[in-house]
Amino acid sequence: MLTLEPARAAALEAVEAMVAGVESATDADWALTVTPCEGWSFTDLAAHVLGALLIHTEAYERMLGQETRRVLRTLPDDRHVIVDRLVETRKLFGEALEALTEDVVKDGLWQHAQLAKMGIGVPGPLAVNLTVMEFGLHRTDVELSCGRPEVVADDTVTALLGAVPGVIQQAARGGQKAGTVPVPEAPMGYRIEAGATKLVFAFDEKWSLRGEPADPCVVKGSPLDIAMFLSGRRSADDARLEVSDLEAARKFKQFLPGP
Repeated sequence: MLTLEPARAAALEAVEAMVAGVESATDADWALTVTPCEGWSFTDLAAHVLGALLIHTEAYERMLGQETRRVLRTLPDDRHVIVDRLVETRKLFGEALEALTEDVVKDGLWQHAQLAKMGIGVPGPLAVNLTVMEFGLHRTDVELSCGRPEVVADDTVTALLGAVPGVIQQAARGGQKAGTVPVPEAPMGYRIEAGATKLVFAFDEKWSLRGEPADPCVVKGSPLDIAMFLSGRRSADDARLEVSDLEAARKFKQFLPGP
């Protein structure tokens, strides 16, 4: 995973590009009902990135000892309100990230208001990678929605490959417990290979990142393509991926949802 300095630079770059992309979106872009995020219109996507930016800003302010609440109870659906709030929050987010130090991140917890009430949080070193992941992906979602080329920074790929496995494992376990995520009918698993990076997702009553499942579905590709597959931005049918069991690979994001 990324340490603070490269994570900070990557997050700031991603947020700057993401907000600029929303700012420069045309009337036709705002009218889009289909985006890379399944089920979301462009307005849904723009409102989501505003909500995410508010949450991340608040959580880092709390990590710095600044009591604040920036999360909106209801996300706006007005184009001009979304853009204005994004521009405002981009500045506050940048100020919070620039104030972070190695010690603050090493010892700190990433907590928005709801997590703070529960007394739990995300460890700082993981949090900065999740921030890069979140905004690196949504920068790409905005760019593709507006008909521009896919841009995924190398540091975003590094953060994704480091942070996504644990995130989607926990999402799958939570969804399994709540009955909202399907589970395999029998023990199975996936082996994901991105160059020197090897990942395992093994299912035997619950998902694990350890062990070697019998006869796993193997998915191979470049670090970028595997990062995008893990995050649901590459389908199993994508020609850039090498897949041993297409049917099983197509179910990967059903079993292991998010981010």
